[in-house]
Amino acid sequence: YFPLLGFAYPEWAPARIVAMTLVFSMATLAAAVVANGTKGLIRYDLAVLAGVPMAAIAHVGAMFTMAANVRVVRIWFAIVLAAVAVVMLRREGRPASTEAKAPGEKRGRVAILVVAASAAGLLSGSAGIGAGVVLVPVLTMIVGLETRVAVATSSLALLLGASSGTVAYAWGHHVDCDATVLAAW
Repeated sequence: YFPLLGFAYPEWAPARIVAMTLVFSMATLAAAVVANGTKGLIRYDLAVLAGVPMAAIAHVGAMFTMAANVRVVRIWFAIVLAAVAVVMLRREGRPASTEAKAPGEKRGRVAILVVAASAAGLLSGSAGIGAGVVLVPVLTMIVGLETRVAVATSSLALLLGASSGTVAYAWGHHVDCDATVLAAW
């Protein structure tokens, strides 16, 4: 939503654009959680494990964006998008490894999930980027979930992160109430 809102509302500061991106994301994520939850596709244990650090760090990311210079935020957004593109291109065609090779590997996978969720929270809170671009690949390639279960599980974790970021932006008076009503509708 960030580029679309930035184009539609050029007078908005990046903090307001990110805040509204999170609001719109919350609306779609809530619908996804309800739909996927009723189908039994969400791994609630992993969603909470990823969602809690994501929520904490999304708040920090929001504080960065509210305090940073507009140009710095735009450069940060561009760098993140470029990095995501490079990672996606490098990963293309590589099979996911889902077999445990050592007894302690499960703990390592959980640690990777928590670190990735924290990074996703920073991206979400600071740049409004859908943290699913980080979380879904980790859930599929590292944790070993089927793609549709990973997407469903990430939607709940992302909802937690987006909620935390939105609260931070609301405290900073960057949430547009009229646009929020539109998103909820």
